[in-house]
Amino acid sequence: MRKKGSMAFLAFCAFFLFATVSSAEVNPAVMIILDASGSMWGSAGKETKIEAARKVLSQVVPGLPQTLDVGFMAFGHRRTGDCGDMEILVPLGSGNREEILEKAKVVNPKGKTPLALSVERMAETLRERDGETTIILVSDGKDTCSADPCETVEKLRKSGIRFVLRVVGFAVQEDVRQQLECMAKAGGGAYYSAEDADSLLGAFAEMAKEIDETIELVPAETKRVEKKSALAKLRIAMPENASRSLGQYVILGNDGKTVKTVENPKADMVHTLPSGEYRIVMGYANPNYQPPTEVETFSVKAEGESSVLFGALGFALGEHLGEAVSEVIIRDGDGGSFSLTNKYHGNGSYLFTPKPLPAGVYDVLFAFSRNEDKPVLLAEGILVEALKESVLQISSGILIQEPRESVEGWDLVPVGKEVPLYQIRRRWDNDEPLWRHFPVPPGTYDLFFHVKGMEMPLPVGEGMEILAGELVAFDSGM
Repeated sequence: MRKKGSMAFLAFCAFFLFATVSSAEVNPAVMIILDASGSMWGSAGKETKIEAARKVLSQVVPGLPQTLDVGFMAFGHRRTGDCGDMEILVPLGSGNREEILEKAKVVNPKGKTPLALSVERMAETLRERDGETTIILVSDGKDTCSADPCETVEKLRKSGIRFVLRVVGFAVQEDVRQQLECMAKAGGGAYYSAEDADSLLGAFAEMAKEIDETIELVPAETKRVEKKSALAKLRIAMPENASRSLGQYVILGNDGKTVKTVENPKADMVHTLPSGEYRIVMGYANPNYQPPTEVETFSVKAEGESSVLFGALGFALGEHLGEAVSEVIIRDGDGGSFSLTNKYHGNGSYLFTPKPLPAGVYDVLFAFSRNEDKPVLLAEGILVEALKESVLQISSGILIQEPRESVEGWDLVPVGKEVPLYQIRRRWDNDEPLWRHFPVPPGTYDLFFHVKGMEMPLPVGEGMEILAGELVAFDSGM
């Protein structure tokens, strides 16, 4: 993973090299500002944040192209309690890679977090510089020296200084993320999230694509250099309606570490990643603020332009036939390992929304809270094809009229079989869910009541035929 992330950052800078050039003008520039406040001794995975940041710099800086001017700034590294403790350790230049690494090794976090003042000081050095400079700020905390860093960044942009601010939030809390994200927006850039060294490299990989699309390429001399990239474009797509069932999906590296989390994803998205092998974990949405139900669905080797294409399974239920359902279970009908269970969680808002699934054959089962914990197989062998939505029609069922006698439960048994389709029992304090609507596959059934005080089940309906599209309202006459 570490090697792939480093290659991705090299690609981040390699785009400066593939222009046809005609004169010696100013080089493209990237200025890295590193938070060296005391909180950078906090943990980021198995190491401290400052150790993780140093590691990232040691991997990416040596390979930066010489036609790219790079600089390095830090704050909070010399004195405690001093908002003026900020220093351009290495000015923008092209032959300074070893110097940047040497300075990064000895940065010792100890002070405050003057985010706005640091960006302001850096931006002022760019006032007379031609071309646009990308400022990359890596921080783990809120500004402790300025009341409104967003306003400061916005004023700098409006003053005519040509820069774009991109911010990486390194293992931050929600309130910190909001401020850093606001600064990035005010600086015309974007915000990226990282939790450890590997995801910090992943943040740079994501940055690569966006900078590649927007930065102004500045010519240096007349020649053409072929662009080389270690990045891959991974497309994840599904039928339009299927994304409604997703709270997120997560792209994992082959080592199991999170590379990217996509919340509330669109139906068709392209992700720029380091070339390599990935696993995709789908997070199927649940109601009432419950976390998504995670199911690993794909392994993919991303090289060049790769695609992961899902199909979808939708539901068309007859009126009231979903009212007693507590779980919807979708499992691989070919004996594979895929299995998705969506639960009720106080309401059924996601039970019957179209589900994105890998192309394949599936069985569908419904579970009911008082059915002796036995899911009911309602359909099997449903074909789901890539980028197409298959719809499961469930239109037949049964509604048993409440009898006058005290009934504690009932069994619905397919004729010719010993195992009941349903074994519904009442709650200890009421009749739920005995007299609700229940979906039933077309067929012929026998119905038995479990009457209070009787040891043997009572046959109340024999040879009942339930046709497709038919809801049988059964009255036992009791």
